[in-house]
Amino acid sequence: MHEKEIFGSCAYGPHRPGAAAGGERRRRQMRQNLTWELNGTTLTISGSGDMYDYYSYEDPWGSTVETVVFSADMTSIGNYAFQGTGLTEVTIPEGVTKIGKTAFYNCVSLQAVSLPSTLKTIGEDAFKHTGLTSVAIPGGVTAIGASAFRDCQNLAAVTIASGANKSIKGNAFYDCGSLTTVTLGSGVTTIGNYAFQNCDLTEISIPASVTSIGDSAFYIIRIWRPSRSWTARTTQPSKNSLLKTAAV
Repeated sequence: MHEKEIFGSCAYGPHRPGAAAGGERRRRQMRQNLTWELNGTTLTISGSGDMYDYYSYEDPWGSTVETVVFSADMTSIGNYAFQGTGLTEVTIPEGVTKIGKTAFYNCVSLQAVSLPSTLKTIGEDAFKHTGLTSVAIPGGVTAIGASAFRDCQNLAAVTIASGANKSIKGNAFYDCGSLTTVTLGSGVTTIGNYAFQNCDLTEISIPASVTSIGDSAFYIIRIWRPSRSWTARTTQPSKNSLLKTAAV
């Protein structure tokens, strides 16, 4: 049977097909070598290989998921897989090389994620608008997708380990209003347009491996938010003070 037939028709909106309710237990196949089982609010993924890449709100387990147990033998997290779920923390197992686009988008309760050393790619919007407070990105990652951590208002610290050549795509950390500490390891080569715009950085050290910094990558626009006391103002750094305090 074709994979999409297993899950029935697609749904584009908040009402997802197959979403379990009230502690219902469900078990189905998601790939030839992967299966999932939902018991109450706990999702368990078993088997090996890549997850299926879903479309927006096509995932069959719905927004009720609060805990996910990954198979130790899986190799990717599918597109849109956990969008809008109630996850609070996630440990992605060693062996996973890709986190698909929008995989954890709008998981507003997600406060902590552990990324494996095998990870190579973080897709666009992967952790956008989540509750993460800090993130450590392994050295093997080669691409941090566009808007991957955009609008994470509680994100205060980011560490990108030294390792393979990697690019930080445009808007990757845009509008992370609490972000004060960023550590960039050697191997970072490109910082995309608006990558850290609207963050609260006061100091950053740019490694010698960086060859390109995009437009307004560190442009700071302070805007009033309910949790902030400053009045609305806009600051346009001069070319010489673009990074405020920087060691290049």
